[in-house]
Parts: sequence; C-alpha cells; structure tokens
Amino acid sequence: MVNWIQPRYSKGQINRAGAAFRSGEYTVADLSVLENWRASHAYIINTFQANLRRRAKDFDAIVGQRLKRRPTILDKLVREPHMQLARMHDVAGCRIIFDSVDDLLRFREGFVRSRFQHRRMNETRDQFNYIENPKDSGYRGIHDVFKYKASYPAGRFWDGLLIEIQYRTKIQHAWATAVETADLLTKSRGKFSEAPDKYQRFFSISSEILARLYERSNSAHSGLSADDLKGEFDSLENECNILRLLKNANRITPNSLRGVIRKGKNVVLTYPFEKVGDTALYVMSFDTHKLAIKYYEEQEEQWKDRADVVLVSSEDIESVMTVFQNYFQDTRFFTRSLERAIRLI
Repeated sequence: MVNWIQPRYSKGQINRAGAAFRSGEYTVADLSVLENWRASHAYIINTFQANLRRRAKDFDAIVGQRLKRRPTILDKLVREPHMQLARMHDVAGCRIIFDSVDDLLRFREGFVRSRFQHRRMNETRDQFNYIENPKDSGYRGIHDVFKYKASYPAGRFWDGLLIEIQYRTKIQHAWATAVETADLLTKSRGKFSEAPDKYQRFFSISSEILARLYERSNSAHSGLSADDLKGEFDSLENECNILRLLKNANRITPNSLRGVIRKGKNVVLTYPFEKVGDTALYVMSFDTHKLAIKYYEEQEEQWKDRADVVLVSSEDIESVMTVFQNYFQDTRFFTRSLERAIRLI
C-alpha cells in the first residue's frame, strides 16, 4: 500500500482549509491540505473502478474515472456556502456509459446489491436519479455516492472517503460532453447553469429532443409538442449557432496519441483555452499515480485559469476519447444524433 497517497489531515483541518478557500484568504498550508485530501482519493477510485470494469464487460459498457479538478472544487465551495470540504462527495468519481437505459438500470441494480462493505450514502434510492427527474438544464443520468470501507487492514487509512458513481447512456453522455465542449470553446459556464439564458435553453431543448427519440422519455420539457420543440430549437440555433460551432470544432484525432495513451497508464490531459502554436491538447502518461498526481498539480499551478486539466486512467485511446470527448472536441455523435432526432420526433 506504500504506493498510494494516504490522508494526512483530520476532517477539521480539511474543513478549515475549505473555509479558507471559500473566503479567498488561504495559505500554502491550506493548499497542501487540499492537495493531499484530493490525491488520497486515487486509492478508492482504483478500488471501485476494478469492480466496475469487471462488471461492465457483461454490458459492453465503458468505464472512466477522474479526480475532481482543483478549480472545480474551489468553485463548488463558493457556489455552495454550506458545503464542507471533507463531505464533498464527488472529489473522486467513476462513470459508466451504456447503450441503453435498460442496461444502465440492470447494471446499477446489480452493483448496489454487491457484497461489499461500502455504504451507499444516497438518502433515498431516487435522490440523484436525473433520468426520472431531469435537471432543468436537461442533464440526465443517475448518480450514487458510496462511503469507502476497507475489507482488509491495509486499506483502513482510506475508510470514510466518498466516491460518486455516475451512470449514463451514450446519448446522455454525448449531451453532457457537448455542453462541456461548448463551454471550452466559448468560455461559458453552461455546465453550472451560469451561461446566457439562450445558451442554456438551447441545451435544455436539445436534451428533450434526444430523450424523446432515442429513449422514449421526457427530459425537462414534457409539456411541449414536437413542433414546439423544433420551432424553438431552430430559433435558438439561428441566434446562438451552437450546433454549427460544435460541428465545425477541430476534432483531435487519436492517431497522434498512439503510444502516448496506453492501457493501465495514468494520463493527464491539459486543454489550453487559447491554442498554443499547433497544440490544442497536451497529453502525458505516467506509470504510477504518484508521478501523475505530481505532474497534475504542477500543470494546474502553471496554467491556473488558462487551461482545463484532468487526471484520468486509460484502458485505450478510444475509451479515453469516449469518456472525455470534450477535451478532444469530438461532438460528432451528439450533432449527428441531434440532427436525426430533429427530423424524426
């Protein structure tokens, strides 16, 4: 277990560091607390993802994992004034992407009934069910939060850490990553519902259109007719040109990344908001998570708010590009699916 970073600070110290970040008056010591707290979650991600990948093979599902970005953690502390850093449940995250809602629900049912000691923390089974109860933004998917409990003594250092498991279909994932891609391209904050109203309405209407055709369900606008949806979509696109923006994005192809992204590696993706020379994405792979986390923290410090940096684990190039489509500006599945849905609903 010596290769995994252990939590070094008490919950009180972690929460005090979080309060300091929220106030904007933090110290180097507070930053050390945050980075250790975040990095220590890598171990529980590894534990959960191994189980998830084994089960996902029976569903032909894709599994991704990530540590929450430092700017996103700080942003959440500010947006949610009562949030305590030690209780933030999505510092560690795994995501599973399915072909259908039926597969998603069957997988989730089996997983939550697993014979492990980890405790699911959802207050109710449907607390984070954004398929049955979509967000106003149009976001759909289901989340579960688990508290880690070691099954053997060596893992006890990580007892009590939280991890969020996200379940999405390919359509739901394509929509969500299209929002993030548009945010990167336009420097907006649609993911956090802080973009212009017309921008947010475009994606909310798009979600409804996709849900009706591909999953025979409603999203956030069940009261609108198909004609109403099409009419409003056309009006919004004429004003915002978001679909055209996504279709014209310069997709980063996998050919240049072969040999860089390899199975079992820890990968850091750095997406500069302003293109540097001919480089739209920096990719580095590491054999150990400690080296990857060190580089990850250095990149965040170097780029600050001038780039989006994420630490992921790779199975192969294709799975990384599927789970993190926004970093590769690959919205083809979203744009093609949306255009087809507009014709057919």
